This record gives sequence, C-alpha cells and structure tokens, in this order.
Amino acid sequence: MDVEGLDTFSAYDAAPALDDGEPLGLGMSLDEAIAERSAAKKPAPRQPKKQGGNASARVFVGNMKYETTWQQLKDHFASAGSVVHARVMENRTGRSQGCGVVEFQSIQDARNAIATLHDSELDGRKLLVREDREDGQKPQQAPQKKKRDRGSDDVVVVGKKLYVGNLNYQTTWQQLKDHFKDCGKVVRADVNRGYGTVEFEKAADAASAISRKSNTELDGRKINVREDREASKPSQARKRAKSNEGGVTRVGKRVYVGNLKFTTSWQTLKDHFKPVGDVVHAKLIARGCGIVEFETPEDARRAILELNDSELEGRPLQVREDREDRDLK
Repeated sequence: MDVEGLDTFSAYDAAPALDDGEPLGLGMSLDEAIAERSAAKKPAPRQPKKQGGNASARVFVGNMKYETTWQQLKDHFASAGSVVHARVMENRTGRSQGCGVVEFQSIQDARNAIATLHDSELDGRKLLVREDREDGQKPQQAPQKKKRDRGSDDVVVVGKKLYVGNLNYQTTWQQLKDHFKDCGKVVRADVNRGYGTVEFEKAADAASAISRKSNTELDGRKINVREDREASKPSQARKRAKSNEGGVTRVGKRVYVGNLKFTTSWQTLKDHFKPVGDVVHAKLIARGCGIVEFETPEDARRAILELNDSELEGRPLQVREDREDRDLK
C-alpha cells in the first residue's frame, strides 16, 4: 500500500549493496554475501600443459637398413596401430644410423608393435623393437651417469655400453675393440668366457653399433649385440646370492623356461641348455615350464641370449632370468 509523501520501495530496494552496486541476497549477512561473490568470481584452475610426446607410446627400432626411409618405417608399423610420428636417426652428416623411433597414438599400440613386429623383416633385415627409453624422463634425471659401490672412480655410463654375446673363447679384448671402432670412439672393451662388453664415448654411437654389428662375424662366430642391461642396475650383482635356511640360492644363475611341451622331461631340458654352459640343475616346476640353474651367472646370461626362441621338441622356448627364490631340491 502506498503512503502519501513516501516513495514506494520493495524489499529488493532495501537490500544493502556491495561495492560493485549489486544487491545482497535476502537473508544474507554482508560477510556471507562477500564470500559467495568471491567464490563465484574465482577462476577455474589451470590444466597443466602436456610436455612433449608420450614416451610410453614410443618404440625404438634397431638393425634397420641404412637406406630405409621414415615413410617406409611408418608404413611398416601402421599394422600395429595408429602411428603419430616416425623418425630415422641420423648422424651429423645426415646419414642414417640404422635405427629409429616410432610414436603411436596409444601405449597399447606401442606394446602391440613390440609384441608383433620384433624380429619382423623390413628391407631384408630383421628389426629389433623395444620400448624407447631415451625420452620421457624427468629433467632432473637427465645426467646419465651412475656410480657403482666398488669405488667413486668406477662410473658406468648407461646407454653407452653394449653387451656382446656368442664370442669365440679365444677372442681378446683388443680384437673386440677393433671390431667396433668403426662405429665410434670405444672407451673400453672387456671379454669373458664367450661374451664381452663394449663402452662407447657417445650413446648415439652405441645405438648405431647395435644396428651395424649385430649378427656380424668375429673370429668365425656371428655375434649378438644389444644394450648392456646390467649397467642400469649396478647394485644387482650384490643381490645374486640369497640365504635360505642355511643354504645359498643363486638366483642370478637361474633361468625360467616357458612354452615347454607337456611331455618334455627334465633330462631333455638339461641337455638342451648344456651347449651354453655348465648346468647344475634342471627341474620342471609346472606343466609347460621349468627352471635351469647354471654354474655361473655368465652362463645364465648366455642362455637367455642364445636360447630364447630356440626350438625344443617342436616348440619355441621363452627363456628369461628367474626372478623368484625357489627351492629346487
């Protein structure tokens, strides 16, 4: 009802206003209204920007022919999934180093490529395909040097050191070094019974050596060349022996063998592994799988390198390091 002499007004007109002229809601105190207004105007949190590509969706490809192009590489891997990018690694002069990197749309595609295209043939060469370990590391992890506990001067440069298998027992470190020196500057070469290691000054030279020297002949034997995985695990040697109720179990001397025929006997399994070293014990632990224990870790490593995918009684074997502490008695 209007009263003469007074202006009409509503409850909305009577509500106190904030600094920007907007009135408060009914039933609110000034403090409550200020808090509500601040929350409404608060900007949405920023989404972190993605840095670079997805390293887990990348694979490293080795043993490529020098003439293979990035397009041929991309086309070859398209069967495994959606390829985002393919690159052939080159040296400073623009020449292919015999290796490359393929990036997929998803991690699953990359895993599929490793499973289906490792050992596949491209331009007449069997490809080495594995997860790309060079990218995707945190910036603070960029220095690629790790020290062993044997001494502060003993430095192993991860990514620059190669494992060379199937050597002739008479091959010397000098012969091994000379065989690899055309790939780059060799810092050190060592040999043991049937295998050795070669360390380069540059990781790129090591990657090139894997492609150029794998399956080449040295002293009448075709050698196997790959990245030395022990260099990235310097403390692993100290974990080789583990106590077990008064006895010692040499985990590093054992290999796990899978995909065995159900009728394969322990003696057949043992005989199959004898050519690569001194077999101490062989045991079938379940249907289709078994364990072989060697006299030395070197023999076990050679078995993994030379007998993985070898055929026994019509089946290709899966051979890897046994990672469990088992009682073989």
